[in-house]
Amino acid sequence: MAELIPTYEDPEKESTLMMGLSGGELVLVSTTAMVEVDLKNDFDKQRHKHQNFGRKKFLGISFATINVEFVVMPDEDADFFRSVVPLLRQRGKQGTAPALQVVNRQLNQLGITTCNVLRAKIGQPLARSGRRVRLELEEWSVGPTEPKKDSGAAAEKYSPEDNGLVNARLRAAKNT
Repeated sequence: MAELIPTYEDPEKESTLMMGLSGGELVLVSTTAMVEVDLKNDFDKQRHKHQNFGRKKFLGISFATINVEFVVMPDEDADFFRSVVPLLRQRGKQGTAPALQVVNRQLNQLGITTCNVLRAKIGQPLARSGRRVRLELEEWSVGPTEPKKDSGAAAEKYSPEDNGLVNARLRAAKNT
């Protein structure tokens, strides 16, 4: 007999979404959010001229894209525009927007805790079915850092002039 597909004990925990500025207070966005995550790897398809085959070179992991959809009911509308919409309009100094901390069971299980809002579509309100909201988020990560500038001591220590092998090859090249 085939095994039964396991179901979640509490589906409400899966669909709860909370957001807030990193290090700040979290705001309950929705208890019925449908979250879809797209995880991608980057490859370079290397193919030589006049050959029918190639090889793939792994370039790394891309940022995850997250699509969220939920409905805001008419009685939640004022609270939505007061507390959630300002989070969707990220503004930062010198063109850098602060990342949003995200609490959602599915996202957190994948290791995604912070993201940036790429797009937010807020639909028109309907009396019976509420206002449909769609968010497009992108995983946020700390960018690469500049290497520390050396004082020059290490450069002097490993300079070609101190290396006997390099000097011997230079002398041999001059003699030929």
